[in-house]
Amino acid sequence: MSQQSDTPLSNNEGGTFHVTHPFHPRFGKALELVTLRHNWGNAQVYYHDEAGRLRQLPLAWTSLSAEDPVVVTGAGRSPFKLADLLELAHVLEQLQAGDPDPLPHHHQDPDAHGGVK
Repeated sequence: MSQQSDTPLSNNEGGTFHVTHPFHPRFGKALELVTLRHNWGNAQVYYHDEAGRLRQLPLAWTSLSAEDPVVVTGAGRSPFKLADLLELAHVLEQLQAGDPDPLPHHHQDPDAHGGVK
């Protein structure tokens, strides 16, 4: 059975985490954790910004996420994750097969880059 929307992942309220996504404007910054939640299939980390607004980030963009074994083994020599390379291989196969729309269509929150309305 799948996890219900808006379900807390654990009792990880409190503490700090770092933004690890290299292109996020808050990259490297330590933020105060409000909570971790599982929202419609996506693990999200919630924090308050400088103005006190509640914000969210995908768990994978933070230090709270488990490190990808491929990245750890590569020891900085490869910036790619296995899942991303497999998805790229699939897209290339679809393009070679003549599929006009080879990209997977993920249903993601348009504010997943860091905002909560």
